[in-house]
Amino acid sequence: MASVNANQWKPSKLLTAILALFLNAFAFLYVNKARWFWVYVIVTLIVAIASMAHYENSLLQSLAQNGFLSIALALICIVHSVYLAHYYADEQRKWFARWYAVILIVIGVFGLIGFVRLYVVAPFQIPSSAMLPTLTPGSHVLVSKSGFANKTLFTNEIYQTEPSVMPYRGDVIVFRYPLERDILYIKRVIGLPGETIRYENKQVSVKPRCLPEAESCAEFKALDLIALPEHTLSSSPLLIFQEDLGSRQHNIAINMQREIPAHFYFNQLGTPNTEWKVPANHYFVMGDSRDNSRDSRFWGFVPEQDIVGRVIYSW
Repeated sequence: MASVNANQWKPSKLLTAILALFLNAFAFLYVNKARWFWVYVIVTLIVAIASMAHYENSLLQSLAQNGFLSIALALICIVHSVYLAHYYADEQRKWFARWYAVILIVIGVFGLIGFVRLYVVAPFQIPSSAMLPTLTPGSHVLVSKSGFANKTLFTNEIYQTEPSVMPYRGDVIVFRYPLERDILYIKRVIGLPGETIRYENKQVSVKPRCLPEAESCAEFKALDLIALPEHTLSSSPLLIFQEDLGSRQHNIAINMQREIPAHFYFNQLGTPNTEWKVPANHYFVMGDSRDNSRDSRFWGFVPEQDIVGRVIYSW
């Protein structure tokens, strides 16, 4: 029986459509069109960025957030790749056009993406208004995961390791919610191990860690607050303040019309209701929207083993 010449090969339209449906740009490798593969890779990146952007127009925002751009791209990939398969001309079949080569390339690419998201950086979306005015609901953050203990892929905990870096006061971190560890929270670090935090009259005070060999210990020092009336909406009960953490400043939102009774707070044994001493290897975190955030005041401390990473960029 005579063998089939490599130049007589034609891609399967069914297999092309399946690859385009689930793997988009990778279908163009199978139809022997590497240039079109790179074009669609670039378009896919543009669509991914556009899907995470914010738009003033509500229709554009809905189209972006509900995945219509991705669906449209998938349909275009299917039509275009099947068209190329149907009218495929006799040309030299490259190594990447074999179905198993495509699968190996896909495994390699997604393996690299998984490695980066597990160990280097990963994007997350803000689900609530607890970090206003810093982060708005629906906005996105890029989280540096290098050196932190909790290795999470997407929202799934893979394993824990010993941390090689520690968050600083003022860092915004992503961590596993201690009371329900399958949920990821995002808050700002306010108290470090060994410090005592006090929250009274909507103001944070910090008492530094007292070393055993110290002759005297420092007392509480209130974090400075500067009102920013130009940032406050007249129709909103929220007032915006700049909070000074010493080494850095950030804005917080305070609702002067809302009072939270101290008995709702987490009661740590041996301290008043409005004070908390941060244990070793733990952190005290708070949301920037101080009257609309469920944070360490209500459920306690974040173990360093539960920290996923530090926010390095937001959009």
